[in-house]
Amino acid sequence: MERVKLELKYSFECTPHDLFMALSKPNHLKNWIAPKVSFDEESGVYTFGWGKFTDSAHIVDSIKDKFLKWEWVNADRKLQEFVSFRIVSIPGDSLIDLYITDFCDQIEEKITKAGWEKQMARLERVLK
Repeated sequence: MERVKLELKYSFECTPHDLFMALSKPNHLKNWIAPKVSFDEESGVYTFGWGKFTDSAHIVDSIKDKFLKWEWVNADRKLQEFVSFRIVSIPGDSLIDLYITDFCDQIEEKITKAGWEKQMARLERVLK
C-alpha cells in the first residue's frame, strides 16, 4: 500500500509557548488529541487512548516553543515516518502558524486530513 506524506498548516491566536505546551504536555494533550493520555517518565513514552484503541509515541526531537517530533513506538522503522509540529510566529502578526507533517496510506488521505481538521478545531477551542 502506498504511503503519502501530509503537510498541513493551521493558524492559531495564541503564544508559541501556549501552543507548544498544548502539543507536549499530557494534561494538555488530553484536551484535544485523545481522551486519555499518560506519560511514563522512565521510558519517555506517551500513551494515547481512544476508547478501546491505544497507541504510544515518544518525542524524538524538540526545540522549546518551536518544534516537536513524535515517533510512534510500534512504527515500522524502515518507513522513517513521524508526526512533527513546527511553530512559526511572524513578528507583528497575532497569529501563530502550526505546520504538521504526518503520513498515512494513500486511500486514507481524506480521512486522515479530516481527522486533523477535527483535532485542530478542538485545539483551537482549548487555546482560547
